Amino acid sequence: MVVTVTDSLAARATKTYPLTIRPALAVTPLTMSGGQVDSVYPPTTFVATGGLAPYTWMAAGLPPGLAIDSATGTITGKPTAAGSYSVVVTATDAVAANATTSSALIVNAPLGVGTTSLPGGQVGVAYTPTTLSPTGGTAPYTWSATGLPAGLDLDPANGLLAGTPTAAGSFTIAVTVVDATATASTVSYTVTIVPVLAISGPAALPTGQVGIAYPSTTVSPSGGTAPFGWVAVGLPAGLAMDPATGVISGSPTAAGTFTIGVTVSDALGASAGRIYPLTIRAALAITPPTMPTGTVGTAYPTTTFVAGGGLAPYAWAASGLPAGLTMNAASGAISGTPSTAGTSTVVVAATDAAGARATSSSTLTVTSAVPAGCPLNPTGWRGEYYTNITLTGSPALCRDDASIDFSWGYGPPAATIPSDNFSVRWTRTQTFAAGTYTFTMGTDDGGRLYIDGALVLDRWRDQSYPSPEPTVVRAIAAGAHTIVMEHYERGGIAAAMLDWAIVPASICPATVNGWKGEYFANISLTGPAKLCRDDADIAFNWAYSSPATVIPSDNFSVRWTRTETFSAGFQTFELGTDDGGRLYIDGVLVIDRWNDQSYPSPVPSVKIKLAHGEHTIVVEYYERGGIARATLNW
Repeated sequence: MVVTVTDSLAARATKTYPLTIRPALAVTPLTMSGGQVDSVYPPTTFVATGGLAPYTWMAAGLPPGLAIDSATGTITGKPTAAGSYSVVVTATDAVAANATTSSALIVNAPLGVGTTSLPGGQVGVAYTPTTLSPTGGTAPYTWSATGLPAGLDLDPANGLLAGTPTAAGSFTIAVTVVDATATASTVSYTVTIVPVLAISGPAALPTGQVGIAYPSTTVSPSGGTAPFGWVAVGLPAGLAMDPATGVISGSPTAAGTFTIGVTVSDALGASAGRIYPLTIRAALAITPPTMPTGTVGTAYPTTTFVAGGGLAPYAWAASGLPAGLTMNAASGAISGTPSTAGTSTVVVAATDAAGARATSSSTLTVTSAVPAGCPLNPTGWRGEYYTNITLTGSPALCRDDASIDFSWGYGPPAATIPSDNFSVRWTRTQTFAAGTYTFTMGTDDGGRLYIDGALVLDRWRDQSYPSPEPTVVRAIAAGAHTIVMEHYERGGIAAAMLDWAIVPASICPATVNGWKGEYFANISLTGPAKLCRDDADIAFNWAYSSPATVIPSDNFSVRWTRTETFSAGFQTFELGTDDGGRLYIDGVLVIDRWNDQSYPSPVPSVKIKLAHGEHTIVVEYYERGGIARATLNW
């Protein structure tokens, strides 16, 4: 720079000077990094330009805990309060010039985890996806965890906890989050993983009984997540399951063996099932025997009542018994020696172990002692002959008959008895060896046979002498038994015959899966069987042939026997034969076509109500000649 001076005389002088002009003082604007409470703030230095150094620095609006170095312009420290701050930084140079700049500073809260708890889970069920939330700190964040249940994982980038647990238990999980400033925060959670849903009990369902309240039974879950919902299929009529509690209750109305499928569902949609067999006993019922007629002063034939269904053992009681007779409370047997004649209504009650009770009413007749004029100790049969066909009144004749094998033709049994319209009762006590016996009875006209007071053969009708004679097979215990045969003659030829023989040892197979078929080379089912085999069905049409090489094509007979299990209810049986046939159910004759005949159309049938359980079916058949055919269906 040149400086010229001129005086009053116009004299001038000049001089040259060097001159430096400094730039104006300025502070370079700076974007400040975010801070975090209680974390060291990254040192941030402001820069001044221009002006004349040295500079003096000051800052206004800093968060508590931060300060600026007046000599260097560097802001440092640990902020103690979160918030958004406007910081004004001023630089003053050596010549007192000032320059300022403003910056925004955000101080974040301390790093933490905002998720306060984690949901429980269940083995085998997808865990509820849960994203852990950070608080404070500086993004981005990195997540990690220790102690996680097997099957669960924590996404390190977004903190998502997910998966399907494979192990049950109570787990302590430590979750750590690290932010951009490398600050870490750890929090612990307790997470319960319940076992997979299952039905734990009971081990079996209790047996029930028709007509009795079923014992209330709770099916219990294990594992899973409450609340639970229950469904049962296959329950017998009368029982139901509470869908909220799993309790089975009610009063069953149907007997049998049932397969029950129980399913439980939980709050997470998991389900489990279990199969239970359930037995419902039939209702307690009494099968009353035929009450034999008793005689005053004579030991009454032991008569046992039988209970079916219910729960054994049974306790028995009877009211209305004639004097001298009692019932065994444990066995249901009536025995004793009656002392008074008359007809009584006997009510028998059975109570089972479950408290159920059933009753049965029977009529029991006790007659007076041996009629006057009859032999007290006959060596054969005591024959009481009446001048009527009803065996009523006093006998006109009473004698000791050596056997029952009479063919009176058109004549009378004795001079005091008419040739027609008479009746006879033969009685004897016979000692038997234990075994199975075939009894054969033939009469013209009617006849009937009692063993120990039980009617076993009934042909009480006008008839010609039958061919073959009717037979019945009975198992007889060793000892004395009372045999009574009654006969009446209305008119024409008169005849009466009774015989028996022990059934020889069986030649039948030890195991029979269908029908035990005993084949005889005669039409009376007598003598030893020529053939015994396992017949799958009774559905034979032999036509003019024989059932087997050892059996003739004509004049043969067959007895088929099997035990069959039926449900409670009515059954219709159809028996067709050419020639004669008859059907017994549990020893009771229910179809009787014991006569020469062609195969009938329609086939004879009978409808019978059966209790639940096993029943013995016996079919007897004979073929006299011509076509041979036998069928049974139900």
